Amino acid sequence: MEAALLTAEETAPARVARPKAWWIAPLERYARPDVRRSLGCLATSILPYVILWPAMYFSLRVSYVLTLALALPTAGFLVRTFIVFHDCGHGSFMPSKRLNRVVGVISGLLVYNAYSAWTHDHAGHHATSGDLDNRGHGDVETWTVGEYRSHSWLGRLGYRLMRSPFVMFTVGPLWALAIEPRIIPLSKRPRVRNSHLLTNIGVVAMVGG
Repeated sequence: MEAALLTAEETAPARVARPKAWWIAPLERYARPDVRRSLGCLATSILPYVILWPAMYFSLRVSYVLTLALALPTAGFLVRTFIVFHDCGHGSFMPSKRLNRVVGVISGLLVYNAYSAWTHDHAGHHATSGDLDNRGHGDVETWTVGEYRSHSWLGRLGYRLMRSPFVMFTVGPLWALAIEPRIIPLSKRPRVRNSHLLTNIGVVAMVGG
């Protein structure tokens, strides 16, 4: 009778705790946000970018060569700012969701991207990456061999051109980072649409001012 009253948890075989892999312990310190390191990243990414960006504008009065020279480090700090934006979207840059959102919105404005919309789409990208049954979420269009063979020669040419280094390193980034974020998707949820709209207004005010 007593045996019949035992719960499934009590009758289940005891689980043996496996020791952690040797490489986990050294990395655990990097699995949590460090505010001091985060502030250091802001000081070495967003701050110099905000300084160099207007410096490029005013340098046009002096020399185009000087403007081009300033463009090189400015581009590097722009990439660092996007990294901050990206990590805020993952909720890993600051210790709280609110702080990640604040820094993400500000850095998103500097890289012309809507924070809430990008975070939503990027989460979909990570959730479906490599899953052929759920393609089309923030990925480069990928066909199976059968799908490739089923298309006309013109369709195959377009597929290969889209994946060429020229497109990937020129037209692709321009579309993904400058043009596409300006398009407000009417089919998405209101929060995503508003994120696009408010960011576009902010970009216009920032660049136009």
